[in-house]
Amino acid sequence: MNYKEILRNHKNGLTKCEIADSCCCSRNTVASVLKKAESAGIDYVKAKDMSDEQLQECLFGKRKKDNYKIPDFDEIFLKMQESNVTITELWREYKEDCIAENKDYYGLTRFKELYKKFIDESQNNSPFKAGEVMFVSILDDICEIEYSQTCKSVKIGVFCAMLPYSGYTYIQPIIPLNTDTWLMCHANAFSMFGGTGRKIMCSDVRDIVSVKQIAEEYRELSEKNDIAVIPVNSRKSMKKTMDINMEIVREYIGKKAKDKKFGSVRELERFIKTICTEFNHNSNYNNIRSRKELFDDVEKNFIKSTQTAKVKAANTFFKLVDGNGIVEIEDKKYLFDDMYKNEVITVYKKTAVIEFYCDNERITAVNEIVPEL
Repeated sequence: MNYKEILRNHKNGLTKCEIADSCCCSRNTVASVLKKAESAGIDYVKAKDMSDEQLQECLFGKRKKDNYKIPDFDEIFLKMQESNVTITELWREYKEDCIAENKDYYGLTRFKELYKKFIDESQNNSPFKAGEVMFVSILDDICEIEYSQTCKSVKIGVFCAMLPYSGYTYIQPIIPLNTDTWLMCHANAFSMFGGTGRKIMCSDVRDIVSVKQIAEEYRELSEKNDIAVIPVNSRKSMKKTMDINMEIVREYIGKKAKDKKFGSVRELERFIKTICTEFNHNSNYNNIRSRKELFDDVEKNFIKSTQTAKVKAANTFFKLVDGNGIVEIEDKKYLFDDMYKNEVITVYKKTAVIEFYCDNERITAVNEIVPEL
């Protein structure tokens, strides 16, 4: 409040209402300041040589030193990431501590204002709690592979798992589009995150994978790890939020992959891996920290660990890809990219799928089955 300006305007004959309009304050405030000045025998001539602090002390006496306890917002922020914790509950705890220590405490409204200021300054302004949810979806036909064996181009979708609090994201080509690959992508995402969110919000993938098998696998996953799996279509507001986040990833990959055609699955995988690293080193929600930094600093501490095995293999054996890029397994012949010719691969034979690894890296696709000769 500019007390000198009130006294100057009063000296110049302005009414209290005019002074209030000029100084952007209420008429009652003007009246109170003029009454205090008259009692203290202070006019504008005396006031103009005083500092603002001196003038305030002359008008209203020495200001009482605050005895407020400053809330520990770092600790409050961490508690807010826990499930079912509200800012009102934490304010009550703060109030009780202040009373016990015989200190003044801020009211709930002021407490919320100070917490919001802390959040804005620390850039922890995500609408999600850390470790609360993991979004999973498939970004259709986002990249293209041109196979040298057949000279055909194939559009490839990308599996995307995101922790929306930090924006930390895992992406990989999903080849082929089937239930087992979809579930394997989940396992790879869990491995990168060190677990998952307390809830998995899953997009509608019924056109790509077996809904029945997904339900069975997800039920096993949720029971074993005490997490919830929720189809995002059941919550329209969450679906909109998820679509916005996934579109950010799609645009980023699309921009980097524009006019690119990859000659092999491995080439595409390496490209996507690079893109994933770049994306996570950029910021999220206008945050000064990168997605990776925000994940490491905060969200990593709230991730729920999982017990899902990366590979569920019934039988494991080795095969040599011959000079034609072909491997024969149980009277079926599988054709591999040129770069795998004469390479030794590890084969995991599962109930519903065969997984192939080369140099400890998973080959996420069998490009095509060679017809019987």
